[in-house]
Parts: sequence; C-alpha cells; structure tokens
Amino acid sequence: MKINAVEFNNVFSIDELKTLNNFLFEVDRCNQSKIIKNKKINLNQTISFKENKVSITHSLIEEDDLHSFLHKIRPFILEKENLYFMTIKNLIGKRFNFDVLNKYLKELNNKYITKNDYNSNLIIDEKKMPFEKIFTYYLNSLHYHREEKKKLIIDKIIELHGNIELFEFKMMNILLIKYNAIQELAYIVDKIIKDEDITL
Repeated sequence: MKINAVEFNNVFSIDELKTLNNFLFEVDRCNQSKIIKNKKINLNQTISFKENKVSITHSLIEEDDLHSFLHKIRPFILEKENLYFMTIKNLIGKRFNFDVLNKYLKELNNKYITKNDYNSNLIIDEKKMPFEKIFTYYLNSLHYHREEKKKLIIDKIIELHGNIELFEFKMMNILLIKYNAIQELAYIVDKIIKDEDITL
C-alpha cells in the first residue's frame, strides 16, 4: 500500500520538524553502534540433551557493547525524553488520517511494547507485572538510574527464572524488538521529511 507524498505538505510546525529531524539523527547514531555495524546483535538459545538432562545455554551481547548500545538507544526508550518512541509515533498519528497508516502505527505500537511476543505477566509479591514494566525496571535498576528499590524487584524476578542468563536473554530480546520498531518508525519519518511516498 502506498501513501502519496503530496499529503505531507505543510503538516508539521517548525518545532515539530526539528524534533523529527533530531529523531532521525539519533536513530542514525544508534545504527553506528558497534553491535549494529558489526552485526553482533543476534541472540541464540541452544538446548542440548545429555545423559537424560536438558541443558540450555544463551549467547548474550557483550557487556561493553550492550552499555554503549543502551546509551544510544536511550532517547527512544525513556518516556521523559523528547524523542521517546511513543511521542514520535503519536505526533505522526495525530497529523494524518489514513486508515492504512493508522493501522500500521497501531501494529508498530504493539510491536514496541512487545504485546505479541511477551503478552504474559509474572506474579511478584502477589501483584501482576507485565514484561514491559519488568523491562523498564531492568533498565532503571541495572543500567540507567541504578534504582535500588527496583533492583530488589529485579533480583526476585531473576530468582523466579532460576537463571540470570535466561532473564538477560529475555531482556535483550525485548530490547532488539524495540530497536526494530524504532527502525520502522524512522522509515516513515524519513519519507515524511523528504516528501516521498510511503510504501507499507
């Protein structure tokens, strides 16, 4: 499905266009991360059987590479940032009334919040906690803000998993799902900025 570029003219204010251009600039910076450029972003889970025992191993992103990538993807992940994924997506959604684009943005929204991949909850202290919230706690307790209270909750979740590698594997997988959603949104923003047709 194609959306004609003529519909994009004079839709955004100067400040909004500046925000959209900043979004593309930061996405490009994120794409320059070592794990992206060197294609070291793949995660693997190996299940092996030996002597009637099941062994599961996970290949994770190297810690230094992960920290660098998290720093560059931070503007799109944290809600208080001007370039937060949902803020940019909602800005586009409010400016256009195309059924096909609105449907695509809704699908992109569900992809970003990992609705289709991690649509379950964990029970922590007798309360349901969705994986999207767990991911936020993971970032804020171990990588961004080092919040001690959230780290205590993450420690309980790791204990439930019984394996810190399995937990880290899930968190990194969620991170990559979000990264892919950011890339898809950047495609739309780029076409709008350049007044080019959008093919969905």
